[in-house]
Amino acid sequence: MFKKAKYFNNYRTACSLMIDDFVPVAVTYDGQVLPNNDWGYGKLNKNSLFDYLNSTLFLKYPEIKGTFFVPFESQFYLPKDSGMKYRVGQFDTSYLDFFNHYKDQFDIAFHGIKHTYYSDDSIHGNPIFEFHELGLRDYQMLRDKIAHFEALFDNRFTGGKFPGYFRKNKESFELLVKLGFKWWAFSLADNKIAQNNFDTIHVGKNDTLIDMPSNLNGNVFNHEITYSQEGSILRNVRNIKRIKRQVDLVKYIAYLYKNRLPITIQEHAQNQSLNGKRQRPNLYDDINSLDKIFGLLRGKDIWYVSCGELAQYYDAYSNTKLIETEDSLELIYEGSWEPYPVSIYSDTCSKLLLNGQEILGLIKDGKYVFNNLLPNNYKKY
Repeated sequence: MFKKAKYFNNYRTACSLMIDDFVPVAVTYDGQVLPNNDWGYGKLNKNSLFDYLNSTLFLKYPEIKGTFFVPFESQFYLPKDSGMKYRVGQFDTSYLDFFNHYKDQFDIAFHGIKHTYYSDDSIHGNPIFEFHELGLRDYQMLRDKIAHFEALFDNRFTGGKFPGYFRKNKESFELLVKLGFKWWAFSLADNKIAQNNFDTIHVGKNDTLIDMPSNLNGNVFNHEITYSQEGSILRNVRNIKRIKRQVDLVKYIAYLYKNRLPITIQEHAQNQSLNGKRQRPNLYDDINSLDKIFGLLRGKDIWYVSCGELAQYYDAYSNTKLIETEDSLELIYEGSWEPYPVSIYSDTCSKLLLNGQEILGLIKDGKYVFNNLLPNNYKKY
């Protein structure tokens, strides 16, 4: 008897690093672009944020994969009176080299045009979260912008996030469907047992969006624990609380893994808020926390994958019907995306036959696993 695998290769779970707010900006007061002030302006140049990551986190954990959530033009809407000194670029063909460098690790998702901006272009104005304002009347503008960036980045945008996560209006879901998006990350990680699985958002009578969960903040292990025999009682009490918090977080990650829930890790390339304070989480400040997270995951049965590929696989898994007879197996896709290959497994059948070609099952955990199967009629063999 065959069953569908929830994840590719029947992995126990999947892991994706979600990097928000990758923009061509650096905040620098002396003209230097450094890892701690670069939001994406430095690309892969020496002393840029991603040069730093390539020589630390990505070097140590080459298995990491994920998604860049990119606001297309937010760098042009920075408040002029914030007191911060910006170096601002723009997305052009030079960024194609950057994204091509990571094409086997990260895909690109939509995170708005302006992202968040301020009334009167002033830090003292009211913050405006873009999808509070955007409606169906803005469809053509958005469609044209997305088409331009799809051509520029050689990327098809299938999903994304709202700027401000849950900040939206009553037309937002319908607008996403009309724009052709298939998945969306609607929530912000709170590192607690809650709605940790995929969900489906129904829009109108016939349309749906896959809700990609954000299950873990990248800064969860940032709190330093300091030891001293002469330390104050208050410091020691704080240490006890921090130790308990870290133990709870290790248990939470184990809970996600044990229950086959996706380990989707929330991060930002932008390391400062527009009010000058450090943004949390952010890749640079969280490097030690991320090291601990990926160290805990190393060696486990995990599919490292981008959000886009994970969503597409989940759609295929959810909408592929498996019809089995004594000597045949038929896979029928009933969803609205393009058909996408799934993984299936069996306790007893080790071979399938398609158009005279043998497909051998891989032995894993006492089962025969068949990967990359598209809808078709297969013969048991």
